[in-house]
Amino acid sequence: MSKAKPTMKSIAEELGVSRSTVSFVLGGEAERRRINSETAQRILQRAKELGFRPNYFAQALNNRKTGAIGLVFPDVHEIYMSQMLRGIDEVFADHDATMVLSSSRMDRVLEKRNIESLLYRGIDGLIIVPCADFNSRPTEVPELAILLKEKHIPVVCADRIPNGWLGNSVVQDDRTNAQLAVELLIDQGAERVACVSFDLNASSIRGRIAGYQDALKTRRRSADPRWLVLLDRVDAKSQDLSDRLKALLSLPVNERPDAWFVTTEGLSYRTRDLLLRQSPLGNHPLPIARFGADPSHYSSGMISVYQPHVEIGRLSAELLFKQMHDQNLCSTQIVVASSKV
Repeated sequence: MSKAKPTMKSIAEELGVSRSTVSFVLGGEAERRRINSETAQRILQRAKELGFRPNYFAQALNNRKTGAIGLVFPDVHEIYMSQMLRGIDEVFADHDATMVLSSSRMDRVLEKRNIESLLYRGIDGLIIVPCADFNSRPTEVPELAILLKEKHIPVVCADRIPNGWLGNSVVQDDRTNAQLAVELLIDQGAERVACVSFDLNASSIRGRIAGYQDALKTRRRSADPRWLVLLDRVDAKSQDLSDRLKALLSLPVNERPDAWFVTTEGLSYRTRDLLLRQSPLGNHPLPIARFGADPSHYSSGMISVYQPHVEIGRLSAELLFKQMHDQNLCSTQIVVASSKV
């Protein structure tokens, strides 16, 4: 006759404690539940001797916790996203949490579906880098702040803040960083600085464009509206950027931009390549400042705004666990200090 498999109930009866005490100890809750350390050690030792492991699903039902944290990122293949994941992963390891990662592919409809799918499968919290609509093509998906408010789950928005969001967030100082970068171009002799950006309804992009405008105002430089190049699609095959740059480079010399500020890393390389091909100066590109940084083995010659994405990821995860352990904790908005330009 086979020996009955051990259960939490059988261990509890053998050691003379309650089943809930065994459950708390094996679930890592002994200290928080103020269970006597000697009792906790006896339970752990006996469970080890018996080769007992709690049933995952039963434990999740008992504790109403799965140990899983959902992550929704616009594009998991972007370099800055992987940097953020590194910071998050460091904190998750300390909390023995499982990461469940999905990509919204910069589509707000898919973002909403991913969030609902993660909640259906059971997660204890959510870290999200919100995607954004193009201002010229808003979707009918409700604002993310409204969707998240209805879910009643600890959430941290990282890198950018959705419209109307008053909950936890961790972002960098986009506006100040942008102003510093443009002022550096001006200090190097630029008179007419153009700005190239995607026309996204995102707090990060709005902050960077505002910082560009702050620098022009502070340094008393012209702010010709023709120099603000806003793109309404992410498509490397589109001629939109090429056409806009060509038009600006065709202006009279005293109206033509003599330096460029680009709000995102990928767009900066595309802008630089087009300027190299189209610039009347031949193979000598005009000065460019941008958010992002070159790989260690390559130098593009652009001024880089180094972004603290590892730190943003780490702080986002730490803030989420604080919220999970104290549901009454007030919402916090963390702005990471300006990075080196």
